[in-house]
Amino acid sequence: MPLTTYTFTSSSHIPDSTDYNMNTPPGRTYRYYTGVPEVPFGYGLSYTTFAYSDLSVSTDHIKPCDNIIVTVTLTNTGSMIGEEVVQVYLTPPSSLPDYTPNIQMVGFARVSLKPSDKEILHISVSAYLMSFVDDKGERLIYPGSYTFSVGGALPGKTTAVGDVTIDTVSFDIDGDARQPVAVSSCTNDIPKCLAC
Repeated sequence: MPLTTYTFTSSSHIPDSTDYNMNTPPGRTYRYYTGVPEVPFGYGLSYTTFAYSDLSVSTDHIKPCDNIIVTVTLTNTGSMIGEEVVQVYLTPPSSLPDYTPNIQMVGFARVSLKPSDKEILHISVSAYLMSFVDDKGERLIYPGSYTFSVGGALPGKTTAVGDVTIDTVSFDIDGDARQPVAVSSCTNDIPKCLAC
């Protein structure tokens, strides 16, 4: 699904249409929503089943302007040919400012596999995709401990499809968290989109 289907128990949980703050409880979009969604962002049905294994990152420490590669093995464990959209989500440190999202998609790959086939995927995540726009409009990379979640949908609890459990792996962006690095100061060539 290209959107999050919210579960509201009353109209008081629906943010006012004139309030554009993404963090206003319970939050807006999959990036800020703190409630339990009906159906998670990225979820899709399939005629087969898939298993994820061997999740790793190219290094467990990077400098603020460095890219990182996420590697995972996808196996079709069902009896039918099928496609899976492998999704990579980034969870930033909880110590970051309020305007940073709780989680954000930073990579994906669509894979078609026959029964019992497997594929090793290498998904590059650029420093740009690990950055956040501050309240002044500047894109910054914050040092700290981050987590990648990799699977077929946004991780967490849902009301319609049950728990979505996916693999996670952590890494650190080195430096002082109180001194974020502006993306504009990075000298390497940084891809600026998921499809670059």
